[in-house]
Amino acid sequence: MNKPSHDPARPDDHGEVHGRQKFQWTPRAVAAVVGLVLAVLFTFSNRQKGEISFLWLHVTMPLWVALFVATLLGFLIGTGTGYRRGKHAGTNQAGKKK
Repeated sequence: MNKPSHDPARPDDHGEVHGRQKFQWTPRAVAAVVGLVLAVLFTFSNRQKGEISFLWLHVTMPLWVALFVATLLGFLIGTGTGYRRGKHAGTNQAGKKK
């Protein structure tokens, strides 16, 4: 049998990892989980109705719905900008590390 020339879970010569990786609890992952739990607790503890005004829109709805939508939008925007900034961070035009 032929053995692969490198372990697929380890970085290759270009620093890219191929194959499946084991999840690691980094400080960023812990902060994300804690933030998510706090956001869920805060959102669902505000169950009364409230008036939401944004530009020309005036709506009366349960506050947990408005908080959930705001949290979801914030997550999507933060993830999108973080992905775009981190995609090529630390490399120059030729793809080499600074």
